[in-house]
Amino acid sequence: MKTVYVSMITAVFVLNFCGCETIPPIEAHPSLVIKIDGEQGQQFDGVVKTMGGDQNLKGITPSQYSFTARSIKAHFTKISGEGTMSFKVRDGENELDFGSLTKPGTDLNFQYEKY
Repeated sequence: MKTVYVSMITAVFVLNFCGCETIPPIEAHPSLVIKIDGEQGQQFDGVVKTMGGDQNLKGITPSQYSFTARSIKAHFTKISGEGTMSFKVRDGENELDFGSLTKPGTDLNFQYEKY
């Protein structure tokens, strides 16, 4: 049996010469941030699901939580407080608004997947 060794430089040259496109590398440790804003002191609780498992959260506004994940699925409940509580996900420079809660006892579900 014959063993063939190809250097990385040769492989890249051959792939580029043949017109093959390279795929950008997947980020090794992607970071997603959930931001919960609103009038100070509103209480909430929630569950955030990632591939790494579930994380139970309890807190007051404003708060933010970081996750090393490519996707998140979240469920939050407003417990108490006057005003509007808003939920955003920051993915690098991008920030997406996922809704708000105004009345205690109301719920919000959302999910985000990084492509």
